[in-house]
Amino acid sequence: MIITTGDHIAILPFLKDDEILLRNTEEEPSQIIQRIEMINQIFGKNFKVINDFNFIKTKKIIALESDNTDILLKAKALGIQTFSGNELEYYEHHREMFFLQLEKNNITTPHTEIALNKTEALHLLNFIKSQKVVIKAKKTKILPREIARKYIQEEINEFPVILQEFIEGYEISCEIYFNKTNTITHNFTIETKYTEEENLGRIIGCASNIILPPLKQLQKIYEKTCEIIFSLNEHTHGIADVNFIIKDDKLYPLEITPRVGYLGTISFAFTTNYQELINATLNNEPFPETKEFCFALAIHNSEEITVPILEIIKMTESKDVKIIPETTETIKQSEFVMSIHAKDKNPLTAIEKCTKTLMNLKEVIPTIYARLPDQHLIDRISYFLVNYY
Repeated sequence: MIITTGDHIAILPFLKDDEILLRNTEEEPSQIIQRIEMINQIFGKNFKVINDFNFIKTKKIIALESDNTDILLKAKALGIQTFSGNELEYYEHHREMFFLQLEKNNITTPHTEIALNKTEALHLLNFIKSQKVVIKAKKTKILPREIARKYIQEEINEFPVILQEFIEGYEISCEIYFNKTNTITHNFTIETKYTEEENLGRIIGCASNIILPPLKQLQKIYEKTCEIIFSLNEHTHGIADVNFIIKDDKLYPLEITPRVGYLGTISFAFTTNYQELINATLNNEPFPETKEFCFALAIHNSEEITVPILEIIKMTESKDVKIIPETTETIKQSEFVMSIHAKDKNPLTAIEKCTKTLMNLKEVIPTIYARLPDQHLIDRISYFLVNYY
């Protein structure tokens, strides 16, 4: 049984056919159902949408979102096992508590201040010594100091707000799969994030990412840190994505995202048996591993097209390349988002496969665009492979 708002169903091609229970969402249920039908059509799946909670009383539950909903609470009360990040959702929505928990356990973070009002925020800004400041409010922004001060004065009206030192280092995230009191790190992901030029400093999405096989040396540090951060009980089974930044061999936790289905999760699922991984999490069994790299590009289109996009997806895919439609608009042949995932035992070859697939798609759909990997991404891959692999 899968519970979702529909935001993260791009992971469905890697799960077994199942019933899907849609929980309340701002999006029209019909659009989410269209998206699920699109997945069924492209990947030969047979997911069915239902609305009867009683139907799931004997089933294990996969929650694609982290929210601690009534459905999950009812399921747990009935003794049903759930795969979810809802135990850690508190730390995502209350970031100040996340950093207080880190501080309590003597885990080093970038210099962080928590402001409860505008006056306090302007005062605490003086204690952040980096030239750029990370501001975590309703939106996360990275701003030069003086622009940050103006932004606080004119734009921020909801508190608390987190002000954080900006560290120039190598950012990496890792998905943590946990059951009972164990935490197991799996895919390490290097992301290329981007901002909108007209909305200075705002991080709005992931342009690309590459999945690295387990980095054994880094894994030990990572797991120890995560075991301290999370106090997991025996009924907890699930996932969390934790972002870190590394500078001078020091690991600094940045934030936590406890839900399934981001670009990195999809890439990882392409390199492993993801349903088997979830089952292992739920059943406290050994976790499957992968030794492949997978590179992914987010593809956007903002104009109406006439070519049969779903047929093109089917024709373009291969054993090592998968294209995942991310939005219902793919069906409507207008504005849409897709992602290309290419795997290989060599990271540069994975990037080449992905880029070549993008070029082939552009010949048929000239209006699509993506942010290609830059030298900074290549440098980060080299850094982690040389120092931690």
